[in-house]
Amino acid sequence: MRRAILFLVFALFLAMVIQPNLNKQIKEKSKIDVPEQTESTIITNDTVSNSRCKSKAIICIDASHGGSDSGYTSDGHTSEKDLNLVIAKKIGESLSSVGYNVVYTRSDDSTLSTEERITSINSQKANYLISIQMNSSSDSLSKGYSIFTQPNDKMIQLAKNLSNTMNAINLSQFEGIDSDHYENFPILYDSQIPAILLELGYLSNSDDYTKLVDETFQQKIADAITESFLAKIN
Repeated sequence: MRRAILFLVFALFLAMVIQPNLNKQIKEKSKIDVPEQTESTIITNDTVSNSRCKSKAIICIDASHGGSDSGYTSDGHTSEKDLNLVIAKKIGESLSSVGYNVVYTRSDDSTLSTEERITSINSQKANYLISIQMNSSSDSLSKGYSIFTQPNDKMIQLAKNLSNTMNAINLSQFEGIDSDHYENFPILYDSQIPAILLELGYLSNSDDYTKLVDETFQQKIADAITESFLAKIN
């Protein structure tokens, strides 16, 4: 009888003290193993390959400068014209991979005037335009990317979405969206089709330059743009 009482007391001890603490430890360990969601989403090839373009829109990609116009240059650095073209092609490949029809104002080291670029855009019956440029400054600390577009609600929404996807890849600091001064950019003002112009960074800044010449970041930029088009121009 005494032994039975001892067993009963021991069982109650297990049920009331040991088991709750054990369950608590298991729950706390499980909580650590569960990943927490954040607002930013890393842009990868898998992200954009999960969706397909429905509109089959024709998107013209304009790699600024070219030929005799090198854009910003610095000893030992890739010239702006070459970097624009490399990134423009990666953007085109990413957009094509999800079903957009992609054309270019230039696909090689051609010298083109603004008028010739616009003629190319119109002749290829593009529905949208993406113009790729870089920035530079006498102040080597100046850095960041900017988005310019027309005062068009649809394109402003695209630009806002694009700022989010670009921020997610941590390219550089965001300098803002400007739709008030589009007339300062003939490629936006004269093309007469919905367009965005991206100044992707300061080639005069070592941090911006290092990322812009990195193939991994170039692909992230391309996929971020594709994700935004799928979200807003699909």
